[in-house]
Amino acid sequence: MYGVVTYTIWGFLPLFWRYLDGINTWELLGYRILWAFFVMTVLCMCYFPWAFLKEQLYQIFQQPSLQRNLLKAAGAIGLNWAAFIFCVSHGQTAEASFAYFLSPMFTVFFGYFRFHEVLNRGQWVAILLLCGGIITKCLLGARLALIPLVMSLAVAYYGALEKEGQIHPFIRMWVETFLLLPIVLLLMIGGMPLLQPKWTINVGLLMSGVVTALPLVLFMEASVRLPQTVLAILQYLNPLLMLGVSIFFFHEPWQAAEGWAYIWIFAGSTVFAASMVRLGWRKTE
Repeated sequence: MYGVVTYTIWGFLPLFWRYLDGINTWELLGYRILWAFFVMTVLCMCYFPWAFLKEQLYQIFQQPSLQRNLLKAAGAIGLNWAAFIFCVSHGQTAEASFAYFLSPMFTVFFGYFRFHEVLNRGQWVAILLLCGGIITKCLLGARLALIPLVMSLAVAYYGALEKEGQIHPFIRMWVETFLLLPIVLLLMIGGMPLLQPKWTINVGLLMSGVVTALPLVLFMEASVRLPQTVLAILQYLNPLLMLGVSIFFFHEPWQAAEGWAYIWIFAGSTVFAASMVRLGWRKTE
């Protein structure tokens, strides 16, 4: 249940950002960072004992490698947030969906090259099929914006950095949003107001912190209760719902090549999910 709710929230998130469409991309990013930091501060202060917080923060101060990890993770998640908001704001939600379909492929790449993980045959086949989707978009003249590929790489790189982390995920997110606050400061110097004229928009901006933090909390609960194979399948609910939002809610234009590319993508995603299920069965035997 937690996993389904988590990926459903992420899948319908473009509807939320479209509600705030009157604000430019950079300011939306600034507000998301600001209110996500606020929500994570409240969450960490209420959720953890002060002694545990001090221990975790002291661990960060004592380990330069962990500091570098957090800086790179903050950069990756900030880049992903900016790219995602840009896609939704500029009528490219389908491209964001495409990016999240591709992100497991890049995650596997990072696992192979960074952690020397062994890939099974199904994963290699899935990678080839997903690459077929990219090539199809190129050959048939469909849009292949740089931003979706950047999003895919940022998500996968962020996941790899999280895997190397040694502190609680909530505190990681708290520190990462803190490290992104200079962006908010620069935007405010450039003229971004702390509050908007309409109170309904301000409520929406405050909720941007909630919709950033809430899925993380739910995902944490899901990761404890569900096998990784189930999570590997559920992760495709996010881009699938996002694609539905693009088609049925935003009525974004499609080219014929988009359909052919998604045939490759769906095939690769199916093979990848099946290979994860098979791997999970083998581990339980």
